[in-house]
Amino acid sequence: MAAPEGVDDAGRSIEPTFDTEDATLGAWSTIELPAHWVLTGQGKRGLPWYTNVQFPFPLDPPFVPDENPTADHVRTFVLPDGWGLGEEGGLDVLRLDGVESFASVWVNGTWVGTTQGSRLPSELDVTGLLRAGSNEIAIRVSQWSPGSYAEDQDQWWLPGIFREVTLHHRPAGRIDDVYARPDYDPATGTGRLEVEVSGPAAAFPAEVVLPELGVSTTLTGPGLAVLEAGAVEPWSAEIPRLYELDVRATGETVRLRTGFRRIEVVDGQVRVNGQRLILAGVNRHEVGASRGRVFNEEWSRADLALMKAHNVNAIRTSHYAPHPRLLDLADEIGLWVMDECDLETHGFEAVGWQGNPADEPAWREALLDRARRMVERDKNHPSIIFWSLGNESGTGRNLAAMSQWIHERDHQRLVHYEADFAGQYTDVHSRMYPTLEEVAAVVERDPASPAGTGPVALSGIPASRLSPGQAAHVRTLPYVMCEYLHAMGTGPGGAEGYTKQVEPNPRHLGGFVWEWRDHALIDPRPEASGALRYGGDFGEDVHDGNFVCDGLVTADSVPSAGTRAWAASVAPVVATALADDPGAVELRNRFHSRTTQGLALAYQVLAEDSGQAVVTGQVKAPELAAGESTVLRVEGLGEAIERLRREEPQAVVHVQAAVLDPVVAGIPATSPRQVDPVTGAVLLPQIGQSTEDGLRVMNLRETSLAPLVPATTRLSVSEPGARRVSGAVELGQARLDSLGRLVELGGVEIVGPEVCAWRAPTDNDDGHGPVEYWDVAPTPQNTVPT
Repeated sequence: MAAPEGVDDAGRSIEPTFDTEDATLGAWSTIELPAHWVLTGQGKRGLPWYTNVQFPFPLDPPFVPDENPTADHVRTFVLPDGWGLGEEGGLDVLRLDGVESFASVWVNGTWVGTTQGSRLPSELDVTGLLRAGSNEIAIRVSQWSPGSYAEDQDQWWLPGIFREVTLHHRPAGRIDDVYARPDYDPATGTGRLEVEVSGPAAAFPAEVVLPELGVSTTLTGPGLAVLEAGAVEPWSAEIPRLYELDVRATGETVRLRTGFRRIEVVDGQVRVNGQRLILAGVNRHEVGASRGRVFNEEWSRADLALMKAHNVNAIRTSHYAPHPRLLDLADEIGLWVMDECDLETHGFEAVGWQGNPADEPAWREALLDRARRMVERDKNHPSIIFWSLGNESGTGRNLAAMSQWIHERDHQRLVHYEADFAGQYTDVHSRMYPTLEEVAAVVERDPASPAGTGPVALSGIPASRLSPGQAAHVRTLPYVMCEYLHAMGTGPGGAEGYTKQVEPNPRHLGGFVWEWRDHALIDPRPEASGALRYGGDFGEDVHDGNFVCDGLVTADSVPSAGTRAWAASVAPVVATALADDPGAVELRNRFHSRTTQGLALAYQVLAEDSGQAVVTGQVKAPELAAGESTVLRVEGLGEAIERLRREEPQAVVHVQAAVLDPVVAGIPATSPRQVDPVTGAVLLPQIGQSTEDGLRVMNLRETSLAPLVPATTRLSVSEPGARRVSGAVELGQARLDSLGRLVELGGVEIVGPEVCAWRAPTDNDDGHGPVEYWDVAPTPQNTVPT
């Protein structure tokens, strides 16, 4: 417990005071909670502040500025009838689900305690402080605290009570904790559930029940119940099958949902339910443009549905545990989850990690407390496959202690932390923004280093400093890109290159794109008229500008072109028209567990510059199990290609093959649509959008077929002295090919000029790529021929 008012001569905490009658505080106003006070009050209560790496205050742990924005909150309420006031053995608990960053709490004038750990729950025992009738809770919230040094997470600093505050009466016959550990045997299709139950003696006997399966057992005291569930349907992100679990004690029934699944690592490969796991994931900060990190279930459900529409199958909860209800939605909708602890100390990197909480003994218990609160709150969610210790906090003994505690508490899930490059205390080798060459160095077998002892990263990268033995060790671990591509500006680009490396390399898990959403906030000041703002727009003295806007979707949920390109590259089912066998399509099912049942194949065929109408068609996809592929002849496709090539033999014929999904909903096709230039008919919408029949475009790929007959010369010869020679044209000392391109001058062969793409630089280019667009001029070596 912190001592916000200091300690007395005996070392005892001095109790803070809270006087609602103190006239020097000024007039009280109202606020609707949960809220960040800087996003309310039309800007008169302060404004948001954005930093990426640097702290917005001097680095002097554990001290924070004396000028510390603070808000006092008071709520008066009437205790409901039948509360159980004074019940022998009962407890009254006040729960705060999220307060940034420090709270002192009073109940009916009595100081109860303090909380830190902004995105983690805190529970305070208020037994004996409540009374019949009217009661008063007071909470003083300060923006900065010692805990702020552990919350430097590339985001807006948004003070306030931004998650629920709830008061609970816990009866004498209560259940204190339930820990359900499901298992699924893929060989037999059967499930097993271990349920650890704790509570006072008065709670027992307690019945542990899976009602749907008709399986139960009774505990006579705290302990472990084992339910052999028999045949069950397993949980996966594609088929998120949930079962209700009841624990019926003498004083209450605790009800939760569980899903049967098995997580294991076999020869460095992560498997769930016996099948290889591949992540097409995104990093998700919990932020909305209007209310910051305040949770809205309808908005969050739509946010996850937008992910699913664009083939996202996993989220990393960067860089803190989300609102608990979000994980309920992940269980229900189906997403693999890496649940990350509320920890980042990135600002210490500027001083060589001196005093870093991740390694300082004085911070050990504070960091362990954060890990415990995350795991204990979220341990019953089947969607969670990984625990992550935090983000960009260097490395150190306290992170190792967190990992050890988690491994002892949870024997099923894997522990992740990117900066444990040597794999000393975590279960996967993780990298941020590796090059394709670095990925290959870890996941592919290098003939030049059969023992796997060569470097795993480029020179200058911390991971490059591993010893040969450490390098060999990490090459036995699963590999994940916890952040890659960086979706700022015109990003992400090059997605297909990273995707192609995943499937052929069994230890490669895939990764999480940085990041899902722009963090731009709506300016609360009336004169701003609802404008979106990023770092520096609120007058911050220290900030990191628009680096907070680097998402696959904008702050108002509009996907970028790069989002659709990434969605195409990771699509779980892919249809590709074959150039060497016109009319044939290769269909590959890359799902983890779902078949292709119900999917449809659609095609569009266009003869380039021909004036011919686009030929379209749609057929039912054959059913393929996960991991299977086939080549099929699609009804009508071959005939359409043959006719267009016969009628337009000099035209390039483009064949688009699309996979349409009736299960995962797409978003409305509100953006401009492609139309047939001849007939005006509407063509397929973009990836992630729904057709008029309500089918989501999961994937769309194009194959171009060369002309049957080479194009005739397009160059007319009318210049005096020009003459045709072997399909080319000679004009004086110049020789041009049939398309009018200069190929020889005075007997010297000419290559080019070629049209090369050199786009304007974007913020994402500044220090994040092999070519520094801001500083390097275009050359033939660093441009791309079109």
